[in-house]
Amino acid sequence: MTLKRLAGYFCRLSQLTGEKVPEISSSQLAKMMDTNSSQLRQDFHHFGGFGKPGHPYDVNLLKEEFQKIFGVEDTVNIVLVGATAIAHALIENATLPLLNIKIAGIVDESPENIGKKYDGVEVFPIKKLDSLISKHNIKIGALCTTEPEKSMQLLIDHGIKAIWNLTSIYIRQPDGVVIRHENLAAGLMTLIYNMNQ
Repeated sequence: MTLKRLAGYFCRLSQLTGEKVPEISSSQLAKMMDTNSSQLRQDFHHFGGFGKPGHPYDVNLLKEEFQKIFGVEDTVNIVLVGATAIAHALIENATLPLLNIKIAGIVDESPENIGKKYDGVEVFPIKKLDSLISKHNIKIGALCTTEPEKSMQLLIDHGIKAIWNLTSIYIRQPDGVVIRHENLAAGLMTLIYNMNQ
């Protein structure tokens, strides 16, 4: 849970740097994240704590600390499999560049999608996946297709060991591969359940 909250703090801090906010107190950040300052400081303490007691955090310096924690001091390039609506939504996510994450390209097997660009991100044929990975030092692939198992195997066959599954289909995690599932339908079911309590 601490890591999930830290990721949330990092996203919000990245947005604040984009808004040119120079400083923020623990209580202000906690309020933005719907938690309390005690919980926030406890979460920060897991990684050594940041700043001085009684003083606001320098937003840029705090963001840099989070970049170190998450390993995004340098740009992390990812490739998307499938030129779908999910892929388009991800490309339009303004927070990713603030987190030092870049979508280097999309691969798709449909001829009518090849060569198209979405906000500057080009769609390549599957046969270009190797060169795309090599050129951009890609370590993460995102599944945006209706056949996630097939797409996962494609990425694994090309040396990708970190998979971000953005489809509604659960896939088993093979040995030596890390998968993160983002099932929007499951999230909606959780919301409906909480609403009805």
